[in-house]
Amino acid sequence: MAMQTLVNLFIKIFIMIGVGYFLRKREVISGQLKQGMNHLIMNVILPFSVIASGNSDFSSEMSQNLMEAAVFSVIYYLGAMAIGMLAARVLHLEERRGRIFMMLTTFANVGFLGIPLSTELFGSEGALIAVVNNLVFDVIFFTFGVYYVSREGSFELKKIFGNVVAMSAIFAVALYCSPFRLPAVIEDTFRTIGNSMVPLSMMTIGCGLAEVKITEVLKNRLAYLVSAMRLLIYPLAALLIAKAVGMDHVTAAACVMLTAMPPGSTNAIIAEQYDCAPEFATQAVVQSMVLMLATLPLIMMLVS
Repeated sequence: MAMQTLVNLFIKIFIMIGVGYFLRKREVISGQLKQGMNHLIMNVILPFSVIASGNSDFSSEMSQNLMEAAVFSVIYYLGAMAIGMLAARVLHLEERRGRIFMMLTTFANVGFLGIPLSTELFGSEGALIAVVNNLVFDVIFFTFGVYYVSREGSFELKKIFGNVVAMSAIFAVALYCSPFRLPAVIEDTFRTIGNSMVPLSMMTIGCGLAEVKITEVLKNRLAYLVSAMRLLIYPLAALLIAKAVGMDHVTAAACVMLTAMPPGSTNAIIAEQYDCAPEFATQAVVQSMVLMLATLPLIMMLVS
């Protein structure tokens, strides 16, 4: 990965986040409009982008890389959940806080943030790797994850079928592995829609930062542990493991980058829904988002 490409990408990210921050502060983007943008990205733009990535030309080498990414993702999520649960016990966290602590340290923003960044850095191959990771995320998060936080109902795999991103990821993987391809005009339309994902997602992140007092967020000590695990410890461990097992360079770089994402906002949503330390969850998500602007360039330099 060329360092100049990485530098240029982060300059673009800072500018787009800054635009969102400024527009939210000036009330050009209202709270209601920001929510609408989030809904549009997750339920329309992201699925179009995911499906377009699945329309890439099939190659046996790429298929092997996707299999490596899938195995890596499963091992990562199972390992991270075990570590998060153990850490919560060692720290003697109150039960509800301990549950959301595990979720925050395990489930990163691999959809809303990870897929567009992986696409920007690694092209269609990076997009597909991120799609595979996100599919594993959806299967575990919307089944065991929600059950673990809520302690209600049962462990049901069918819950993922109500998630449009999960379904688009399944369709994209199936499309890539099949002999069929979308017509060129359809693919071009899907990619055109999907190309708006990066600027819109970065701007909404800026809007979110404009709504909180950063000084208050940065005072939460437990959130710093979440940030350290999510932004530094896990990606560094992933980098060492990827090099030790000899993963393909692009696959390894994309997988490591995805482990370096901040906690997903879905953690804060289910924390609020099930009254599971929602204030802590929100502060941890925002704090990690701020700190990621410093840690992600460092991780990507190490990867390159």
